[in-house]
Amino acid sequence: MKPAFFGDGRSLLSVASVLAARVAGAAAGFFALALVARLLSPAETGTFLLMQSAVSLAALFALGNLDGAAIRILPGAEETRPGTTHLFLKTLSQTAMIGVPLAFIAVSLGLWLTTPLTLIGALWAGCGLLGFVALRSSARVARALGEVRISSAMQLAGRPILFFLCLSVTAAIVLMDLSAAVAAFALAAMIAGLGHMTITAKRLHRRLRSPPFAGEIRPWRMTGLALLITVLLTEEYPNTVLFIANFALDEAALGELGVALRLALLVKMVPASVLMAFGPQVVAALKRNGPTAASPIALTVTRISATVTAAAALGMALCAVPLLGLFGETYSADPLPLFTLLTVPIANAVFGPNLLILATAGKNRRLVTLTLLNLAIMTIAVLTVAPHGLLAISIVIAVAFVLWEVTLYLAARETTGINAWLPRALAPLPRAEQPPKTEAAPEAAHRTSQLPSGS
Repeated sequence: MKPAFFGDGRSLLSVASVLAARVAGAAAGFFALALVARLLSPAETGTFLLMQSAVSLAALFALGNLDGAAIRILPGAEETRPGTTHLFLKTLSQTAMIGVPLAFIAVSLGLWLTTPLTLIGALWAGCGLLGFVALRSSARVARALGEVRISSAMQLAGRPILFFLCLSVTAAIVLMDLSAAVAAFALAAMIAGLGHMTITAKRLHRRLRSPPFAGEIRPWRMTGLALLITVLLTEEYPNTVLFIANFALDEAALGELGVALRLALLVKMVPASVLMAFGPQVVAALKRNGPTAASPIALTVTRISATVTAAAALGMALCAVPLLGLFGETYSADPLPLFTLLTVPIANAVFGPNLLILATAGKNRRLVTLTLLNLAIMTIAVLTVAPHGLLAISIVIAVAFVLWEVTLYLAARETTGINAWLPRALAPLPRAEQPPKTEAAPEAAHRTSQLPSGS
C-alpha cells in the first residue's frame, strides 16, 4: 500500500502535539508581551525587549553552549563509556562557576550603563539570567538523557505562562514601570529554572553511580561552540536581530521591530515543530542507510512544513493589524515590517530541513562558515539601512535569511545529494523512494531534539 503523501498518522499526531505545546507557550508569551506594551511606553517596551534579548544571548554564551552539546554526547554514552554523564555534569558545573558570574556582571552592568534601566532593574535582569541558565541547561541535559516530556513542557510552555502570571500579579499589586516588568520576568525565569533543575537532579541522580572517567573534554567544548553559532540564527534569531538593531535604532523603534519579530516567530514555530517530530526519522535514516533512505522523509518534512507554514503565514497576515492593535496604536499603524518578516518562516519551510541534514552528515565546518558569513552580511546591511526606517531593516533581514536558506540548500544538495526543497517535494514520489515504515531509535530521537531547529 502506497504511504500517504504527508506521512503516516502517527507522525502527524506527533507534529500536532509538539505544535500544541509550542502554541501554549507562544500564546502566554504573546499576551505577556502585549500586557507589557500596554502598561509601558513604546520606548520602555523597546528597552524591555532588548533586556530579554541580552539575557537570552548571555545565557547561551555563559556556558559556551556546552549544554547544547549534550544531545551529541550523552545519548547511549553510558553503555559504551560508563561515567560519561558524571563527567559531563561535572564539566558543566565547573564551566558555570566561571561563566555565569561573568555573564551576570556583563548583563547587569551593560544594561545599567547603556539603557534607561535603573541599577535595581539591571540587577533583576541579571537574576533573570541565572534562571535562564538553570532552565536551559537542565532542560537540554534532561532531554539528552530521555527525560523529554517534562523538559519540553517547562521550557516551551512553563516559563512563558509563569511570566504572564507574575506580570499580572505585579501589575495588580504595584504601579507597573520598567523595573517592575523586568522583576516579573526575572521571577518567572528563576522559578522555572530552579524548579526544573531540582526535578532534573532528582531524576538523574540514579544515573550518576559510575565515577567520572578521565576523558578529554575539549572536543565537547568545541562541539558546543560550533552549535552555538547556528543557534544564533535558529532558536535565537529574534534576539540576535534585535541585539544588532539596537546599535542603530532608538528604544521606541526597537520596540516596534521587536513586536514584529515576535509575531513572525509564532509562524516560524511551525516548521520547527514539524522538524522536532520528523527529525529523529531523518537522522536515523541518514545514519543507517544514507541519503537515499533519508531523502523521502526530508521531502515529507518539506511538504508538511510548507503547507502548514503557508496557512499560518496567511492567517498572521490577515490578522496582523488587529493583533498589532493589542499592543497599541503605535504598533498597528504600520504592519508592513511584519508582512516582510513572514518571508523568514516561509523560506525556512520551502527550502527543506537542510541545517539538520548538514549537521547530521557532520558538515559542521561548512555550516559554521555559512552562518558566520550570513551574520556578517546581515549585521552590515541592518546598520547601513537603519536610517531608512523599520521597513528597510525588515527587508534586509528577510533577504539575509532567504540567502542563508539558499546556501544551506545548495550545501546539503552538494555534500549529501539530498534535494528537499518544495518543487522537488511536490513531485509525486516513485514507489522505490517511499520512506519505509520504521521507528526511530530512542538514541536518534534524543540526538535530534536539540539539533538546530530552524531549517
